[in-house]
Amino acid sequence: MVGVAVPQGAGVPSNQLENWRKQHGLTYPLVNDAKGDVSSRFGVSAIPIAMVIDRTGKLIGSSDNVNGVLKLIRPLLSSTKKTAKR
Repeated sequence: MVGVAVPQGAGVPSNQLENWRKQHGLTYPLVNDAKGDVSSRFGVSAIPIAMVIDRTGKLIGSSDNVNGVLKLIRPLLSSTKKTAKR
């Protein structure tokens, strides 16, 4: 999991972004996407949004709610378990 500070919230000093992450209890890293490169690459059109991206960088899907994200992640987790058993 990686959080991305999109252009509207990006461009803030790294220490301010880190303080915000800690203040909100986030345990994953945040990327400062000041130029919007990451957002453009994955077609972010609204925030907040959660995007599931596989290990190769392919966008699996996106959702604006937890249940939608779980539907995207569960098949990936089950395929990982099957691969690990081999």
